[in-house]
Amino acid sequence: MHPQSASSESDAFSIRVLPCAEPAEAVLVPFSAFPPPQHEREVRVDFVHRLGAALRSRWSLESEMFLYIPRLNRGGGNAMLAARAKDWSPKQGLGVWPSREPPKLWTKEEFMDLNLGQQLRPLMDTVFHITRKAAQREVAESLRGLGSLLEFLLPAGDTDFFKRSKNLLQPTLKEPAFQSYKLLVPLLDAAAIDGATFDQLSRWMCGARAYVWESDEDHGTLVLSLAPLAAVLESLGARRLPESPGEWLVPAAQTARR
Repeated sequence: MHPQSASSESDAFSIRVLPCAEPAEAVLVPFSAFPPPQHEREVRVDFVHRLGAALRSRWSLESEMFLYIPRLNRGGGNAMLAARAKDWSPKQGLGVWPSREPPKLWTKEEFMDLNLGQQLRPLMDTVFHITRKAAQREVAESLRGLGSLLEFLLPAGDTDFFKRSKNLLQPTLKEPAFQSYKLLVPLLDAAAIDGATFDQLSRWMCGARAYVWESDEDHGTLVLSLAPLAAVLESLGARRLPESPGEWLVPAAQTARR
């Protein structure tokens, strides 16, 4: 067998359907780590790029893109942001998990109970919003697969995402230090999606029709859509695995832009 052909065959991978209230659907594109080995990143990021493009095209969607600050140090993400900040125009905001307890400040007891070498729990989940739309493609091509990218896909022309997200999340914040944030963004993982009704998912999405999140918690890129994904996945060459109905195979021929 030709070496390149053998390599291409090894590029095939499966994506997993996650428990989710219908008609919404969620899939996980697995990554061995964030950041993954270079070739794995090329192959799987290419698929995530094409899946996002297919969703935008099929349902006339536009992106709001964010960087998750606690993981931005991976793979040189901080350095890339610093070098391109003028062109990307990042604006800091707060990520809030609607399915979890709201963020809270450290307490005196937490400091007192800290053992030598032990770290305090993470205080909050901060994000950068990429406010310059023209920079989104460059941001995605530079940083996707490193573990910090978050994307909401909204109907074209929808300008009320941030108003809806603030209305949803600000009442849950109990402490003034967090209430002062003007830009609030919902964060979701597979556990949140599994335990939610469709109405809850719709509210948490704040008008978005799809959500793409590089999820450490789930060991991959989570893609949530409020509409079924089967037709979109099939258009990209993926097919259901008969022996495992909860999985789709992305064939080698469809994985990389070669």
